[in-house]
Amino acid sequence: MAQVQIVLGEEFVLHVGQTTAQVGETGPRLTFEAVLEDSRCPVGVTCVWAGDAVVVVALDGTDNDTKRLELHTNSDFDTKSATDGYSVHLIDLSPLPREGSTIEVDRYQATLVVRRSVA
Repeated sequence: MAQVQIVLGEEFVLHVGQTTAQVGETGPRLTFEAVLEDSRCPVGVTCVWAGDAVVVVALDGTDNDTKRLELHTNSDFDTKSATDGYSVHLIDLSPLPREGSTIEVDRYQATLVVRRSVA
């Protein structure tokens, strides 16, 4: 799978297992590692709660230290996280669940934005 180029402040899409190119000359690489859970309300179903999905994104910094961030699709929880001078924001996770079917892990795509974080 090809690496995805990151432009700070612009949305990009990663598939599970896909890694970005380095952010700038000294920034981290990001990898969309996994979907830990997906309890989002299926398309066409009326739910009391919208549900939530949790994705794990790994930041590999230049100091060879990997930081794992858990990001949620539900804004009641952390949809973004900051570390090592960068913030990562989960914008979307697709595909949406459908009643009676299971999403294969390799079909997940996360839409993310990376920005420099303010200290």
